Amino acid sequence: MKESTEQLLSMVRSRGHESAQLELKEAVGGVPKSLSETLSAFSNDTGGTILLGVSNPSKGAFPVPDFNPERTMQQAEDFIRHSITPPVSAEVSIDLLATGEKVVRIDVEEGHPSNKPFYVSSKGRYAGSYTRPGEGDRKLSHYEIDRLLENKSQPVHDRSAVESATLEDLDTSLTSRFIEILREREPRAFEGLSDEEALKRANVLVKSPSGFVPSLAGLLALGDYPQSFFPQLDVTVVVLPTSVKGEAAEDGARFLDNQQCSGPLPYIINDAIRILRRSMRSRSVIVSDGVGRENRYEYPLEVIRELLANALLHRDYSEQARGTQVQVELYPDRFVVRSPGGIYGNVDPAEFGENGVSSSRNAVLARILSNVSMPETGYMVAENRGSGIPSVFVSLRKAGMQMPSFRVNLNEVEVTVPHSALMTEEIKLWLGQFDGYSLSQSQGQVLALLRSGRRASNQNLQAWGLHSADATKELSDLVNKGLIIKHNDRRWSTYSLADQFIGEQPLKSAPKVNRETEFRGSARRQRVVERRTEIFSLILNSQGGLTRAEIQEGLSGIGIHASAPTVTNDINALIENGTIAATAAAQSKKRRYEPGQKIALAD
Repeated sequence: MKESTEQLLSMVRSRGHESAQLELKEAVGGVPKSLSETLSAFSNDTGGTILLGVSNPSKGAFPVPDFNPERTMQQAEDFIRHSITPPVSAEVSIDLLATGEKVVRIDVEEGHPSNKPFYVSSKGRYAGSYTRPGEGDRKLSHYEIDRLLENKSQPVHDRSAVESATLEDLDTSLTSRFIEILREREPRAFEGLSDEEALKRANVLVKSPSGFVPSLAGLLALGDYPQSFFPQLDVTVVVLPTSVKGEAAEDGARFLDNQQCSGPLPYIINDAIRILRRSMRSRSVIVSDGVGRENRYEYPLEVIRELLANALLHRDYSEQARGTQVQVELYPDRFVVRSPGGIYGNVDPAEFGENGVSSSRNAVLARILSNVSMPETGYMVAENRGSGIPSVFVSLRKAGMQMPSFRVNLNEVEVTVPHSALMTEEIKLWLGQFDGYSLSQSQGQVLALLRSGRRASNQNLQAWGLHSADATKELSDLVNKGLIIKHNDRRWSTYSLADQFIGEQPLKSAPKVNRETEFRGSARRQRVVERRTEIFSLILNSQGGLTRAEIQEGLSGIGIHASAPTVTNDINALIENGTIAATAAAQSKKRRYEPGQKIALAD
């Protein structure tokens, strides 16, 4: 349910600034030209509300004198129809305030991904497309606009011909095995063809003015040394001694290992795993059948393999991005994989982990890699079934580890796997207070996830292997028992702990199982608690601490757009209740924030 105009103005006055979803304009002399920029920004982001006839927050956000709402509304409607391409979806109305004054309200919907970017018609697409990272409008870069345009059709960068390459630049062993697999799996399409004709049909070789040459996808997957043609299309693996990038260890070393992995993609993945394996602690455990032992590493090797394959498969291979590598970082407290280019297609990061949630930016490469085997295991590099990220969730759950977090924008995708276990001894002790509730294993894991500072959703449980209907049932049962609170968003629902379970100490005794309790906290309070929970989660997962700017950027990456003053207020509140602590004085440039001694996120 959207807030009333009175509520929006009250919120602006209480925090002293606008937001990523709210813009105030006086518009006494008519509709300002800057309205078009905000219309573009809201349509390209998650939508928002514009109030005309209201002073800016520094002047109190009050209705301005001499404002003509009827004339302004007519101008605004005409402005909306003609100033933005493609047309935006917006509702214009005149709202009567309790004081008897009138303002013009414009509710702008987020545009469909296939229509983005929405731009100011008079400026053109590349000069007039805007985004809304905070409380101000920002121009989208050419690179960001190109990524949005790719969503209108299937990109073909991976299919492009590498003019200077020849058939001799392909690895003989990899290519022979690839053709063999094609003939085994698709005999009707590939039996009877010569090797070269099979490679043409599989788009490993594509037509160019000079004849048939390797495609970019074919060279990356099967090439002897693709970096001869594209030096930066490789993977860097860095092992760091501390939780803060760039911080040196006591002996002055900034890296424990720093390697570049090159060659065809299957060998890149294999070499990266080898480097990480020698830097991770391991333990020998008895296998499930009781016969023999195997080494278990800090991070399941299948998780590392899937994240690497996913990054290399779905990264941006456009000409603008071919100078950027996939980056892998192993910290004492987390494992990070970063790849250039945002998410292709109409895929929501909140749905990561669900089976079948996938959209291949590089369709040719995905098809080829599904038939290319890894040098050691013999498994295919990619299944091309949308099962990569779900398998990561399943593997982490089996290992009792925290679920990954995703930071996504138009420039890159970053996946972080925390080192910490989901069921720590502290959390197990805390869960003891719920013994009387007869909780299922999945419900216990939901509470543990929330206790660790993360949010929970239906998608989390689906990633753990539950059917969507069963996941809904489990979460609804927790809501009915008064243990968690449901938060409605524009697209999905998320859940947080009920207020009385956010504190440090467990209850002395559990209430009755069938107890039903309503939590009717205000919408504003729920948003504050949600935002501060996410801030604590970001800091907790960083371990090395974060600056205020890094916290604001992290919130924006998960769809929570908050201004610098708002984030500062949240930080101060969390410091005051002991949830987080500052590492330096308030005016220090080295000031960062790290977990405190308490875990209490109430407003």
